[in-house]
Amino acid sequence: MRLLPGSSRLLASAAGALLLAAPAPSDARGTVVGGAVETFWQITDTHVNMQYPSGCGDCTHGKCATFADYYCGSSPALYSSAVNFMQKTSTNDGHPPAFIAHTGDVPDVWNGQNGRNASFLHATNAWQAEQLASTFPSTPVFFAFGNHDFAGSPGLSSGATGCPYGPECEPHYSAMCRAWSRDMDEVALASCSKLGYYFVDGKVPGVRVIVLNT
Repeated sequence: MRLLPGSSRLLASAAGALLLAAPAPSDARGTVVGGAVETFWQITDTHVNMQYPSGCGDCTHGKCATFADYYCGSSPALYSSAVNFMQKTSTNDGHPPAFIAHTGDVPDVWNGQNGRNASFLHATNAWQAEQLASTFPSTPVFFAFGNHDFAGSPGLSSGATGCPYGPECEPHYSAMCRAWSRDMDEVALASCSKLGYYFVDGKVPGVRVIVLNT
């Protein structure tokens, strides 16, 4: 996909969404400046179980697959392999991504009998953010909340009352957003930490990234 100056695109999944707006900026003489976004990566619904396959009570056909299972989430090894593939592909084709979008649903939520809670969710979220940041140190990475990124969603035990709305959810938003704060400015981080949505200017030349909380 190309994002041309003066256009916009919505990156959405069943989990989360963000909007890319590329106004046609001009210099002092009114000449349009800024180029097109040629390549990017979008990942979503990773559903990582950091202990996979330990503690899985009911894998498909009674046996967990090597890297993932519908009833037990994805293994860290699968996530790391995918991130490494992204890096290798970008290097080989000579077109580094302009940015990476993770549109939510970071935790395993199908293994509810194991008592997944907010601490599990925050640790899983931080690990996934670090994997992308360390593999792509110069590439902006943006995160959007998915419907499973809240304690109390199916498969996660009850957590912050009022999530995903209300002031009671602010500690959760803050913990999640800090993990992805490398490419946010102070205004974006404050908004993400309070309400779960934000926008970022300047990280992708000529593009405003608007992260929704759906």
